[in-house]
Amino acid sequence: MSQKPRNPFEHHHSHGPADDVPFEELDPAQQSVADALRISFWLLKVVMLIVVVFYLFSGIYSVPTGQRAIRLRFGAIVGEPGQQVIDSGGLHWSWPYPFEEVLMVPAGEDVIRVESAFWPELQEGQTLDNMRGGELNPERDGSLITADVNIMHARWTVSYRVGTNDQGLVDSNEVIKFIQNIGNVERGREMVRAAVEQGAVFAAAQVTAEQLYQGKEGDYEAARVRAQQALDAMESGIRITSLSLSNKTPPIEVRDAFRLVLEAENERTRLLQEAEARRTNVLNEMAGAAHAPLLRLIDEYETATEDRRAQIDRTLDEAFRQLSVSEGESQASISGQVARMIQEARAQRVRAIQEMESQVNTFQSLLAGYRATPHVFLNSYWQEAMREILGSRDVETFYLPTGAWPILEMDRDPEVKARKERERNRRLDEERLQRGQSAGAR
Repeated sequence: MSQKPRNPFEHHHSHGPADDVPFEELDPAQQSVADALRISFWLLKVVMLIVVVFYLFSGIYSVPTGQRAIRLRFGAIVGEPGQQVIDSGGLHWSWPYPFEEVLMVPAGEDVIRVESAFWPELQEGQTLDNMRGGELNPERDGSLITADVNIMHARWTVSYRVGTNDQGLVDSNEVIKFIQNIGNVERGREMVRAAVEQGAVFAAAQVTAEQLYQGKEGDYEAARVRAQQALDAMESGIRITSLSLSNKTPPIEVRDAFRLVLEAENERTRLLQEAEARRTNVLNEMAGAAHAPLLRLIDEYETATEDRRAQIDRTLDEAFRQLSVSEGESQASISGQVARMIQEARAQRVRAIQEMESQVNTFQSLLAGYRATPHVFLNSYWQEAMREILGSRDVETFYLPTGAWPILEMDRDPEVKARKERERNRRLDEERLQRGQSAGAR
């Protein structure tokens, strides 16, 4: 009687002599199944080992440039105080999720544009210029209310950083605040947007519509401070670096009126700038770099006391003499027309002194000749005067002997008259030429 084949999956152990039967090999089908199961179990172990290895190696990470990282183990921050923030560079390892989680925090500056919160709703392809006037719909059109109870529309642009202090330096405590109270970048952007909207409403309520439309820098600062206060109250670890109005407009119905006022204000500013530039050019042409202190002295002179006026007179005299005037601790040189006028006056003074000295020397020489021979001096001087007087006229001179009274019958010689005319014209030409040369020299 054939023995029943042994089942390899049944539990067998010896219970006594009756069980000591020889082991019979499995038939080929059962042997194949057994081999397949052994291989499957071996492969399963290898696969599980590989999975475990890959799982452990999945905890290797690096921090990209421009970001910082923080490890969370079951929701708690890992690391000693001061070493909890991981900067970029190198490879790091952590227990894979769900044991630990690595959160990335941007280190660079991010920009958010608040486009629609305080702006009219525009249809696709529509602009403010082609919008028709109509009533404002508070459910659709955003707006700001100013201090003079007017409505303005505005778009804001905000730049901010995560994990920095007031000086813009990296602060680990601020990074931890961001992770604990905000959690991720997208939620942080929404917090910044909400804070900016709150700051914009606050700042608009402090100024008039005209001030907001003209874009005073102080208005932006009030909005930035208010938004930063809201973020600090949440301990967000976010620091706003700049906040500005990227666009602003009054309601559609009054845009043209505001535009005209702005154009007039711009024209006024332009004219003032041109006038100031012309004033500066004129003053520079008049006195150069010294025009400002000279003007201050002149203005002070008009309202000064008698003693102060005398002191200013001495100061101006000294400045004109040295062609420089004190301006604080430095000296400003006098140039331009003032310097030329002073130099011309000095040259004229020198010429006048030289001319007077020449006349004095001439007079003294004549006086010496007169004192030596008065009769001869007077006679020669009289003859010279007669020649000068008669020589400048169309006259003929006759010298007659003394003691006789002759009768002259004469007909004027045309040649003599023509010669006199030529000489007179020559003298006139010479005088005109000398006057022209003198004017050119000046």
